[in-house]
Amino acid sequence: MNFIKFLEKKISVWVLVNIIVIFFFVTILFGWSVRHIMIGGDRLKHIEELVINLASAPTNVIKIFRGQDFDFSLENRFDQKKGLIYHDENFDKKNVNYFLLLSRYDGDKNKSVVEIIDIKNNKIIHTYKPDIDKINSISKIDRKIANLERDHDLSRYRIIHPLLLKSGDLVFNAIYTPMIKIDKCSNLIWIIDKIFHHTNEIDGDGNIWSPGTKYPSRFEKLEKNFKDDVIFKISPDGKVLLERSIIEILINNKLEKLIGNYSGDDPIHLNDVQPALDDSPFWKKGDLFLSMRHISTIMLYRPSTDKVIWYKQSGWNYQHDVDIINEHQILVFDNNVKWHKKTSNELKLIKYDFKNKNISEDYKNLLNDNDVKTKGEGLQETVDEDIFIEENNYARLIFGDKLGNIKWEYINRAKNGNLYRLNWSSILKKDDFDETIKILKNSNCK
Repeated sequence: MNFIKFLEKKISVWVLVNIIVIFFFVTILFGWSVRHIMIGGDRLKHIEELVINLASAPTNVIKIFRGQDFDFSLENRFDQKKGLIYHDENFDKKNVNYFLLLSRYDGDKNKSVVEIIDIKNNKIIHTYKPDIDKINSISKIDRKIANLERDHDLSRYRIIHPLLLKSGDLVFNAIYTPMIKIDKCSNLIWIIDKIFHHTNEIDGDGNIWSPGTKYPSRFEKLEKNFKDDVIFKISPDGKVLLERSIIEILINNKLEKLIGNYSGDDPIHLNDVQPALDDSPFWKKGDLFLSMRHISTIMLYRPSTDKVIWYKQSGWNYQHDVDIINEHQILVFDNNVKWHKKTSNELKLIKYDFKNKNISEDYKNLLNDNDVKTKGEGLQETVDEDIFIEENNYARLIFGDKLGNIKWEYINRAKNGNLYRLNWSSILKKDDFDETIKILKNSNCK
């Protein structure tokens, strides 16, 4: 049979469909296999990105049919333990002076929830139940920028890093959605139709600082769906007081070199904006510490003058979260990601001292002895000499000490046995929120 006749040969539709299906899965298998081999060197970067896109195909196909997959545990860990677990040998309930603001995906209810937990008595004090679908319907944001009904409906919305205000009101957003403020009974107060993501922090004047993304961007022609990360400053009544592009900050301070040769639609990936609440020998009240994941950089920025005071691009790798722990030290949540590995078990908490410019690992025994890890996201918060850590990829919160002892942990497991994603929780110190807790206990919300 010559080649022309071969091409003209009739085949059944069933055979054709099977050939297409086999080709599709062989392509996925190839992408998966190469993805798990380390590709080094900048010259292979575009090849690596192509392979990663191929390898992500199965996940993307699942998302099309199922929506986002919130069962993000990379392993079924913790021997089926669930909920709040005390380590009595290390934990003295009498000295508990804080509550837990827990943000998680509830696998039993198939939605994100926010609960305030009385750690001392293992009780839920209050639960926020925002009507996400109704709030989405009110938003006038361009659905080409954020398709809220498709990507962020009630079953898919992640209530990211909720910020509890003294009034009992709650401020939050998901990843790349408008910012929302609800009251203690979950009624909508205001919505800001811009794109916000990651952390929400409050400054000494009661204003809210949050990462966001600017649309349209003057840089949008660089890459399709280009993410021009910005710093937002929001007033308590929902007014945008400041919106400043990170790339423009770098350009204005002649620091374009920090971006290097990164190619893609997300060159910065701002994931934390941490305001300084007081003056110190090394920063001023109102300065901002910025965590920029994709360039592995922590930066000290002064909005009042648009000046970068300090930055460091080594000592951590693809980090999330930066906290001020005293007048001369910061603590960085270093995911220390190695993308050629299936999981990361090298999580570090890095302390940087401005006095002597020294870098050191903190809480090393706690991390190593308890196999603490999370490849993406995650945060820490110091409470006196103890530490609160969230492992997003493994659905666990831990509270421990410098000796490596866990005092308590929370594991977000549903009745079906699966572990579900945590959404950036936080500690509420009793001295700051005692009156707020009283308000919530007497709220009589329906």
